[in-house]
Amino acid sequence: MAVTKYSTFDTIEELEAFEVIAGNVSEKYVPIYTSEIIKILEPEFKFVSGEKYYNFNSAHTVFLENTDGTKIAISNSYDRTRAFSAFLVHDEIRIPLNLDRQIHLGGEAALLTENFRENKNEFFIAIEHAKRVVKNLQDTEIPEDLKEEIVDIVYAIPKGRKAFIELDLIIADNYKSVYSFINTCISRYISGEYNLVLEAKNKDGELIRKGSKLTSRFVKLQVTNAIYTHLFKTMPELFI
Repeated sequence: MAVTKYSTFDTIEELEAFEVIAGNVSEKYVPIYTSEIIKILEPEFKFVSGEKYYNFNSAHTVFLENTDGTKIAISNSYDRTRAFSAFLVHDEIRIPLNLDRQIHLGGEAALLTENFRENKNEFFIAIEHAKRVVKNLQDTEIPEDLKEEIVDIVYAIPKGRKAFIELDLIIADNYKSVYSFINTCISRYISGEYNLVLEAKNKDGELIRKGSKLTSRFVKLQVTNAIYTHLFKTMPELFI
């Protein structure tokens, strides 16, 4: 069996079935159960689906949606492989919702679920703020230097890629906002709509290799998180 098996699940019961604390965690490990957070967010948000990334650990992401189409994602695990995080999901872009990477240790982790229950409205306010961030991304023209930086982030993260010297990626000039450029860049990467100029000929004697469709959802999460972190550092005005 492959070590990076990807699967989906459609019910909270399926999620609860693998919400088991791994035997290799320390006594200080504090579980944060995704299923409990989902239930707290009801009835405003409804569980839609989930993704489990590997067959050897419990790393997963669940997706929820409300009646106006707002989508959020919660990522988590029970074996130290993934911190608890929540995001607004808008196309391929994810905006953290003040719960980015809560590790499973300490008092904050122990109180997170109850604090979440008591302050659910604050979480909804964070969602509205994230929506404004998306609007700022849509309304701001992207500088040329940021385009290059975003392309470098998206196409440099994947590990084990064969060495290449040039990326052939054409994105039309009408994708001129920060939002449209980033969303398109990620979409092209996920669908494999790009070419690589290799350092040396491949086994078929070719120097050009077409991109391949992304199969690892975890890599997608890494890419979107890296872009958000870069934007927050370089264009903080978008997050006010």
